[in-house]
Amino acid sequence: MAERSLTLNLDGVRYSEDTAFVISNGNVELTAGDIAIFLGKNGIGKTTLLFSLCGGIQCLSRFRTAQFFGELVVDGKTVHPSKPRNCGDFWRKSGIIFQYPDHNFITTNVLDEFLLSARSANLYARQAFKKISELTRDYGIQHILHGNIDELSDGTKQLVALISSFIRSPSYLFFDEPTSLLDASNKTKFIDTLMMYRSEHPECITAITTHEPAIFDKLSPNRVFVIDDGTLTEYKSLDAATSVFHTGESVETEFSSPSLGKPILESDLLGSYYTQPRNPVFSALNISIKEGEIVTVTGKNGSGKTTLFKTLSTFHRKYNGRISYRGTDYRIRPPIQPSDLAYIPQVPSLQFSEDTVEKEIQSVHTALGMSFDFVHEIVRKAIEPFSVSLSDDPLSLSYGQQKLVSLLSFLNYPGVLLIDEPVICLDWTQRKSVFEILQHYANGGSTIMVATHSPELFASISTQEIQL
Repeated sequence: MAERSLTLNLDGVRYSEDTAFVISNGNVELTAGDIAIFLGKNGIGKTTLLFSLCGGIQCLSRFRTAQFFGELVVDGKTVHPSKPRNCGDFWRKSGIIFQYPDHNFITTNVLDEFLLSARSANLYARQAFKKISELTRDYGIQHILHGNIDELSDGTKQLVALISSFIRSPSYLFFDEPTSLLDASNKTKFIDTLMMYRSEHPECITAITTHEPAIFDKLSPNRVFVIDDGTLTEYKSLDAATSVFHTGESVETEFSSPSLGKPILESDLLGSYYTQPRNPVFSALNISIKEGEIVTVTGKNGSGKTTLFKTLSTFHRKYNGRISYRGTDYRIRPPIQPSDLAYIPQVPSLQFSEDTVEKEIQSVHTALGMSFDFVHEIVRKAIEPFSVSLSDDPLSLSYGQQKLVSLLSFLNYPGVLLIDEPVICLDWTQRKSVFEILQHYANGGSTIMVATHSPELFASISTQEIQL
């Protein structure tokens, strides 16, 4: 039997004839046991390269507008749409995790998703349930085994997708930012689980994109690549690569102490739930936030950070207790979202409706009765580190670039902003740009709540921390 191998000879990938190449060249040769880490700025082409490696750009319908120039050869067989059997054979042996959690699922129920993975791996029922039980216990998510996927937080969805991939015991693993949505504990569990999996499957070829290279140091990756200006360069070690592409965690800030006003958002929540009041996502939560505060909300995956933001902004209305905004009790007045309270979701594409970045940002300002001309220069400066153009289609951008666009849409906003995970999937220069935007909000009198798995990044500017 020939040794496992994966060779990508890439001459270029672009998403339409009238756009530039995302990657102009990238030759990768991986053999049995290789662990490849891919680094690069946000929007530089890491996801495009990863999905070229797994045949997605070439063969999946979701990439039907993409133009791929090159060749992918797996175990001596070319993977190409004209050879569907080769594609099918490759994918049956592969575990692929998309950056957007919702893109990973076929079914609507957690257990059904696990059983589907087990069935595709030809596991007997006893084997399947044993493996599912072990993995869900290790990650502490046995309680959601019979739950609906669309009721889970994005971080918990990512855990479900990771467990689903391990159930299948694939020979190839392709992970796009697999730890970005995980809390510190689950990041450690993921690395430990991956190490254990690879010890049991030493020939598995693994390819990972990340903005958190330090987390993967424990894996001792033997192949490290940096993407820059459309080209791919290999380095001898993770340290060598990160020395030329800094992805540090710290961000220097010069925030002045905010001037706090009267209480603006208060709650005495007995519980917020999805199906039964007796099974709340979180309970007994008292909040009092003053005008001008910058509040961080922290907690493990599934603790309810996103649900809290949706509840406070009236998008989620299944709760027991009291919420008051500017002195008005939601129970007395119909729960219509206040015009000066905005929720910026963790998945930014949910809010986009225009076909260019400029139109998208301008449309929000226009809807709020604010001038886009006043912030045009701020927008132009902010998008520069993200390699974003005002003429780009927001839906064509990477996750981090989309996050920036969603943040820039509310630059003139004087009310309360609920921002879900604003710095995930960003490198250090982009995080600095986001902090400058937050400074602009604060200077303009906004009150800010930030849900985050990295409270240490906000320690110097946070006026209070809420732990779930």
